[in-house]
Amino acid sequence: MIAKSIAKVAIATLAATAMFAPLAQAADAVPAHIQAAVAEPSRPAADRDRDANRKPGESVAFAGVKAGDKIGELMPGGGYFTRILSKSVGAGGVVYAMAPTPAAPAAGAPARPNQIAALAADPGYSNIKLAGMEAKLP
Repeated sequence: MIAKSIAKVAIATLAATAMFAPLAQAADAVPAHIQAAVAEPSRPAADRDRDANRKPGESVAFAGVKAGDKIGELMPGGGYFTRILSKSVGAGGVVYAMAPTPAAPAAGAPARPNQIAALAADPGYSNIKLAGMEAKLP
């Protein structure tokens, strides 16, 4: 039940983002601190390759993210926006990465790496804090 509710919130958030993306500020209106976060050389090449389609600078600017903010990111996935948000809020801010605690792998199955935990352990992203969510399914 909780997992379904979380999924609905995530889908609604994505739909709202897609719906309002055209209203986002022009690229030249993206604040310098957000432009720097998007241009951060430590971001993976695969993430930078997706920037043209995802418009992260415009999305983060539209959300009004400022240095020093405390942000909760629901379902951070592989960390695409987590990295940008971390650099956007800077050392004085915090990004709370809220994701379900990974389940133990089935017997004999390989463990899946927790990408967000690895990112939060990176000294360059020390303002990322993990906030696990325990889903209790019947």
